[in-house]
This record gives sequence, structure tokens and C-alpha cells, in this order.
Amino acid sequence: MARAPRRLPLGILLLPSGNYRVRYLGPDGKRYSKTFTHLQDARYWQASEQRLIDQDGWTPPEVRQRRQDSAALTVAEWAEQRILAWSTRSRSPIVGSTVEDYRRCLRLRIDGWLGDTPLTLVTAAIVRKWHEALPDTPTMNGKAYDLLKHLMNDAVNDELIAANPCRIVGAGKPRAKGAAEALSASDIGPYLEAVEEYYRPALAVGGLRSGEVRGLRRRDLDVEQGFIRVAGAIRREQVAEGEYKRDYTDTKTPAGKRVIYLPAAVLDYLRPWVQNHTFAPDELLFPARRTGKIMNETVLAAAHRRAARQIGRPTLTLHNLRATAATLTKQAGMTDREVQRRFGHTTAAMANLYQVPELEPDKSGAAMIDSLLQSRGHQARLPSDD
Repeated sequence: MARAPRRLPLGILLLPSGNYRVRYLGPDGKRYSKTFTHLQDARYWQASEQRLIDQDGWTPPEVRQRRQDSAALTVAEWAEQRILAWSTRSRSPIVGSTVEDYRRCLRLRIDGWLGDTPLTLVTAAIVRKWHEALPDTPTMNGKAYDLLKHLMNDAVNDELIAANPCRIVGAGKPRAKGAAEALSASDIGPYLEAVEEYYRPALAVGGLRSGEVRGLRRRDLDVEQGFIRVAGAIRREQVAEGEYKRDYTDTKTPAGKRVIYLPAAVLDYLRPWVQNHTFAPDELLFPARRTGKIMNETVLAAAHRRAARQIGRPTLTLHNLRATAATLTKQAGMTDREVQRRFGHTTAAMANLYQVPELEPDKSGAAMIDSLLQSRGHQARLPSDD
């Protein structure tokens, strides 16, 4: 006599293999299933899923599995995973100097406090306690908090944790106090006259970042057309504990790649420079004086400080030359968007990132800056023959 087929609970199917598959419709409108070798296990899983749904505690099974797998993942381990991922992603990877900054923040401000804490156990109260225990270094603390918040945001996006525990208002990197220091148009001439002759052409191009200036190649300067092309920069990267290297890398953001027309007063410093030196197209435009290799930022900064002290501006930093150029550009009548393009700045509106204005306004702006300089009596002093 044939054996009567076993009646299975609704949502459980007997497969030809003899296994049992549980199927159900989740609260998110998607169908979920899991296969078991024993009917009792299938019934238990089905009942467990239904209980989570009834108690409003349900999340997709794969999310729960990821959280279970990551339960032992520490903050330090997660940070290393994400920093590696950010630096190797195909779209807008972070550059070596940023990787170095992140790892420095991790080592100095996060590892000793939170590094060994399981990622899933970090709460808002723990973050607040960590933040309150940090030493009195607001800038470093702000960078560390921003990094931790970024890490936790990625953990939320990967559904490893339910919410970001970094909720301290104003705990990120502090804003600069007051306006940046800058030279006036009438101060630029005396300042450049005070700069040592070898470094004067590099410091005359004050609208660029230090790494961009030191990374310029001969082919990036067109003295006939009067422009420079910024395609990359020199950055310092850590290769081992206490060991660093300097190399030419891509710009930090797409906005960093740009063409900049120069005022005639700046070109007056650059023409003799390229005439008196023999450069191959790919050679550095401003190499180190003794080695001919990459110029160290501290060397250029030291040349700047000596000149700044001579004109009575000891607090003026190398980066303030960029603020000086931006101020002149604005005074010359350029629009905010043109200034943004000229200095390689990005904005929160990512849609505008690639909407680069035409270069003609930049060329006209260079002429206006030159007129402003000439009206203040500035004229480049050409290098001496000796």
C-alpha cells in the first residue's frame, strides 16, 4: 500500500533532492528562501523569521549574517579595510598624502582608545567618552573625529551597524579663525625682491599649492601663450615606519587639473628662468638646487620665511601666497566661479565639479591682475647676469 505524502507547512517545499526549501515574502516586498536537509530545521527557521516580522525586529537575512560575521571586527581592522578601499577605488581614490594623514590620525587618536573595540559595540556614549578624553589638540582631534565618522558611515552603508554613533555637534575639524593673511598688491614687489634669486620664480607663481609648484614640468609652462598647466603635484608618502618618499602624483581632485593664464609681471620672472636653464620637456621646472631632484617643501618654505621676515611679515606662511593670489584675482574682477576654477577648488555641489568655465575669462583676468600690479608700481627685477 502506497504511503500517503506528508503535508508540509505553508511556505515549505520538498525538493527532488529530498531537501526542504523555506520561502516567504519579507516586509520589504522581496522574496527570501533558504534550504535545509531536515524538515525540523526548516520549520524552526520559518518560525524564527515570522517572529522577527511580528516583533518589528526583522532585517534581511544576509544583513544579519554580515553583522554576525563582523561581530569580532575591531575599529582598527575596519579602518585599515576602508582606507585601503578608498585608496584603490576606481573613482576619485584618495591620494597617498591623505592615506598618510588618515593613518596618522588612526595611530595617534583612535587606536589607543577605540582601536580594539568591536565595531558593532561602539555606541554614541563611547564616542563621547573617547572625544572628551582626547588631549588639547583641536585640529588633530577634529580630523580624527571626521575620520571615525566617515568610517562609521561606511559601516552603516554596508549594514554592519544600524546607526552612526558619531553625533557630537561641532566635533569635526575646526574652521580657521579669521581671514587668511595675505600680501597687498603693493607688498608683492618688495616681497619677491627679498626672495633669494633661485627660488624667486617658484614663489612668484603664488596661486598654486606648494606641491603643484614643485611638480611643474617644463612642458607645463608656455611662456609664449602665457599659461601654465597643472596636471599633478609632488606629495610625500610614508613607505615604512619613519621612512618617506616624495613622488609626482595625480591631482587630489579632478578640479585640480587646470590651465592658468599668468600676469605679465609673473611671466617676467619665468622667461629668464627658462632661458638660463636647459630643461627637457619632462624635467621639473623648479628642481632642488643641489641635486636637481624634487625640491623639498621645507626648502621652499624656508626661502619664503626669510623673505617674509625681511619685509616685516614674519607670520606670513607659504600657503598665504595662495590667499594673496586669490585676493588679487577677486579684486581684478573675476567671478566666484572663475576664481574657483583658477585655484582648483571643489564645491559641495558635485554637479558643478566638471562645469569648467571657458579659459578666455581666465586670460582676461590675468591681464587685469597685471594692471592692478602695475598700478601699484610693481615691476619684476630680472636676474643679474652673474
